[in-house]
Amino acid sequence: PPAAATNPGSAAPAPVARAEDQLQVREQSAEDEAEAEPTPSVAPETDEAVPSTAATPSTAETVPSDDRAANAAAVDALCVELGERLGSVSIDGCRSHEIVAGTHRSHGGRALAWADYASDGGGPAPRVLVVGGIHGDEYSSVSMVFRWMERLETGADRSRHWRLIPVANPDGLLAVRPATRTNARGVDLNRNFATASWNDEARRYWQERTGGDPRRDPGREAASETETRWLQQFIDEFGPDVIVALHAPHALLDFDAADAGRVRAPQRLGFLELRPLGTFPGSLGRYGSVELGIPVLTLELPWAGIMPSAEQQQALWSDLDGWLERNLPTDVTSR
Repeated sequence: PPAAATNPGSAAPAPVARAEDQLQVREQSAEDEAEAEPTPSVAPETDEAVPSTAATPSTAETVPSDDRAANAAAVDALCVELGERLGSVSIDGCRSHEIVAGTHRSHGGRALAWADYASDGGGPAPRVLVVGGIHGDEYSSVSMVFRWMERLETGADRSRHWRLIPVANPDGLLAVRPATRTNARGVDLNRNFATASWNDEARRYWQERTGGDPRRDPGREAASETETRWLQQFIDEFGPDVIVALHAPHALLDFDAADAGRVRAPQRLGFLELRPLGTFPGSLGRYGSVELGIPVLTLELPWAGIMPSAEQQQALWSDLDGWLERNLPTDVTSR
């Protein structure tokens, strides 16, 4: 199994070296730590992004809405690929979850899938949206979502309505080896959301602050990517009270909220401490908090290629559960 990736400045303890917590991937480098932009991703050392192209809809973006068999087959195919790529997610384990897909597909034709866990009471409840794998090379962010699905299926508190997206960028994770931060068109999905100032800021920021780094290409226009458009629609339809985004490998918490008085930022969740990064043009943090008024809590795991230990995972979950209990609205009867 790979050794713990070097993460300068991180106070997180080393993970327990047990087989079930390891991912079958190479150790990740910390090359991005020195960049001017404090962005939440570290890529494999030989990562090569695909150049972006003009914004044209993919022919694989949707399938007929009534084709349930095709949707189920797409989810099964996704499970097979995930099981073959990630050491902590087996094919049968993925299949055991109630993962579903609608009509949308990634640019490469893969299912854009999620799992839904309604509250125990069955009535209106606070809503939590979890997004993993928006950067394809952040393997642990995908595996952690599967761990949380297991918790929700085996006795965890179900007083809230959860929806979990295990891998928002399936092409970045699965289409090539090594995996890429960007999608199949070379676009960083976490810089492609339709924020108000995108046209004025996104590409200029990319050029001036990152030197045109192809791994951070925001695309030719806002929401140019099928995956971004799906995520925006998904958020609109679900109407979450909070978005929890999983990333790696900077070992910190980030929090974005337009109304900081309504929802208080957690100072710590488990071994992760609050260290605000700010928001960037086209990021999910800015889109959710500024454009939609939805708080966005980002958990940056310590390593992109190694899962936290079981004890660390438990601490994260327990503290997250407590923070949600204290901060989510209780009056949701209008839903």
